[in-house]
Amino acid sequence: MATRKLDPFVPVDASIVVGVEQVGSENAQQTERTEVHHGRDAHEVVATNAEEIPHNVETPTDTNDTTTPAPPSEEGHTHCESSSVERVEVEALLLSGELLGNLSVDPARPTKELRAMFRHFLDPGCIVSSLCIGGSVLEDDIPVGSLSQGGKLEVVAVLESCAYLVEGAGTDSANGHYCMQGEKMDGAPTYQNEKGLMLFRFVMSRGTKYWYISDPTGDLSKSSGDYYRVKSDAPRPPLEDWSISGCPKGSDPCPVFTRFEAEVEESETDNAPR
Repeated sequence: MATRKLDPFVPVDASIVVGVEQVGSENAQQTERTEVHHGRDAHEVVATNAEEIPHNVETPTDTNDTTTPAPPSEEGHTHCESSSVERVEVEALLLSGELLGNLSVDPARPTKELRAMFRHFLDPGCIVSSLCIGGSVLEDDIPVGSLSQGGKLEVVAVLESCAYLVEGAGTDSANGHYCMQGEKMDGAPTYQNEKGLMLFRFVMSRGTKYWYISDPTGDLSKSSGDYYRVKSDAPRPPLEDWSISGCPKGSDPCPVFTRFEAEVEESETDNAPR
């Protein structure tokens, strides 16, 4: 079966999801993926069944804050007197204007942590993909205190549906929420988590199919960026039986998957553009 390299990611919504640019192989000596190299059918570790995630999660709060005052804000943002503000009251609204939730946080917290905290107000299959002020998307590393005025901050939360939640992986970067991307590989969807790792199906030269969690910044036909894999020709990622066999970046335990997207038949992907 023919294979091809994956083009750079095309996000579901290019205005809020940043694609990951694929670059060439960094090491000409890397070993191409083969069934022998990956140890087909050998030493696979079975992950436990995914547990149902409760919809009601207690919102985290800060205790015993010892962080230093936030640094000056970027140009264009109003800077508050961090030394006089012990907490920032953050209100998040949806694009519809509906209230998502309120948080009281340390002014030194970066905005990327705010996104994770506001996720607790949502159902498990939904994430906060970005936070905005005045129509501008906030960078992840901006201290909350540098954006507030008088200890208060209002943001707009942009939401995105995710297809899978991956938890419990020994290599933490493989964990997270995986959202479907616009590009297909081997006729099956590709997914990406918050840390930029890719979940995709790959066909070996002899026709055997595997699902992988890998770093997409290298050559996806090589094993150097692989974290976890499972032998399967299923049209969607399997929930269990993932292994670190042949995956140099992975470590035990293997991940546990929770699926949020609907199951499909193989025929639905076989007829998809490749």
